Amino acid sequence: MLPPVIETARLILRPVELSDAPAHNKCMKDWEIVRNFAKSFPHPYADDGSEKFINHIKSQDKVVYWAIALKSAPDEMIGSIELRPHAEKGQRAFWLARAHHNNGYVTEAATAVNDYWFDVMGRDTLHMENALGNIASRRIKEKTGAVFLGTRVSEHVDPALGQSEEWLLKKEDWHRFRAQQRSAQKPA
Repeated sequence: MLPPVIETARLILRPVELSDAPAHNKCMKDWEIVRNFAKSFPHPYADDGSEKFINHIKSQDKVVYWAIALKSAPDEMIGSIELRPHAEKGQRAFWLARAHHNNGYVTEAATAVNDYWFDVMGRDTLHMENALGNIASRRIKEKTGAVFLGTRVSEHVDPALGQSEEWLLKKEDWHRFRAQQRSAQKPA
């Protein structure tokens, strides 16, 4: 499914293009990024893996997949965020190049994508997961109002990560969270 372009304060979320393959491939070979991915992720990643993946993403309609780029460099993919409307769990996923960690970019992208999920796609709930111990992913869920449901046994690229945390965000909770966020941003 070809996603719309979404602009935030600092980011552009746009459809992924074949020109993104080198940046994508570099990150898919970064152990610290992919170790948290589900075991189904092909590791080690093939040299032509990103081209194949991007062609697949552009030809299917089960995943809404955005490249994350800075407004200051809109053609440079620094990460991705996706929605999986047909999945029961793990309906939102993301990764970000390590050089861009700790800047709030994924929280900003997740906020925009959550708005899209609830307000454009008309969904009532968003089920999310992360590898147990993936503190950054956990924090993004906490910062965007998701409720922790518990853990379950799961397999990841890193065999040492044997569990996933499960999270739920309901539409009414998201709208309440966004209203509080907007009122806090209004000038006094």
